[in-house]
Amino acid sequence: MAIIDEHSSKNIKAAAIIAALAFIVSALIFMNMTYSSVRKDIFASMHDLERQNVLVIRQSFDISKDFVSSISINLGRMTEDLNSPEAIKYIREHNWLADFGALYLIKRDGNMYFGSVNSETEKKYYTDLMSQNSSYADIKVFNLETCNYIAINAPVIHNDDIVGVLSARLYKDRLNKLVTFDIFKGTGYNYLLSRDGSILARSDHPIVNKKATTLEEIFSAPGRNDWKIYYTAIADGMEKGVSGEMIYPAINGNRAVCYMPIGIAGMYLITSVPEDVVFSAATEHFFKGLAFVLFSLIILSLLVWCFFNAMKKNTEIIKNTNRELSLVYDNMPGGMVRYVLDGKKWKIKSANKGFFDIIGCSE
Repeated sequence: MAIIDEHSSKNIKAAAIIAALAFIVSALIFMNMTYSSVRKDIFASMHDLERQNVLVIRQSFDISKDFVSSISINLGRMTEDLNSPEAIKYIREHNWLADFGALYLIKRDGNMYFGSVNSETEKKYYTDLMSQNSSYADIKVFNLETCNYIAINAPVIHNDDIVGVLSARLYKDRLNKLVTFDIFKGTGYNYLLSRDGSILARSDHPIVNKKATTLEEIFSAPGRNDWKIYYTAIADGMEKGVSGEMIYPAINGNRAVCYMPIGIAGMYLITSVPEDVVFSAATEHFFKGLAFVLFSLIILSLLVWCFFNAMKKNTEIIKNTNRELSLVYDNMPGGMVRYVLDGKKWKIKSANKGFFDIIGCSE
């Protein structure tokens, strides 16, 4: 007779497997939550860094604007004729001191006193600025077919009358220096964009996209269509004047991208950093969690192995015991029968060979 509780053994094995799977799934969910939490913290750090860089840029523009205003005030006190040798000499001296791209004097009709002829867009802006009768300097981004530049413009006032505008133009070579920051140990870089997405400046960085002239060209990738999703997300954010972040799957590796308004003339600062650099902390936490899970799985596997090994030994002991009992049961002189009560009737559960010999029946 063999007495083996196979059903109970299967239940124990199933419970152990379910417990192990539940542990693995819980550990993976925990790791994913940890990674997401760290990623949010890293993006927050990127925004803090970007906010500091924006403040530096704003401060630089404010200093330049104050300097241009002071030049225009002194020039207005000096002379009414902005085309006089005295005015031109004064402008040239301060142009050298200020390190601007160029200082220009604008007539009442919107044209320059010297230099190239202004476009219709430029002339309209300057005439509108002078018509406002304001003494405050203004910063304007010009996106022209020939070039893009930023101009700091201050009205020149002589005897309470606006006689022209002093315009300080900032070109890409100076603006590139302005947006070059040490981001995550030199792995990140910036773009300075105008309201319409034109690139005004970019960091002096070896892997920055030097050929791109617009936001769209930064993200465009031949043979891929998904880049439009990321470009559109930033363009929509710029249109709304909000900050944001994303992970962009670039060809040479995913990049974490943040964008933030400068708060001057609709300009935006875009910061791009390799994902593996930005999320190094998250990766560290991830692998720590993975090591914990693997270690736990090893411990769990050892416990399960010990458990099933003990079960196997106990099963062998039970089998041997049952085998010995069967030998005694079958070789006992006389008949032996085992009854069980099934409802109101007794039924034979088992019997030895001697019992069947007594009643003259075969097993």
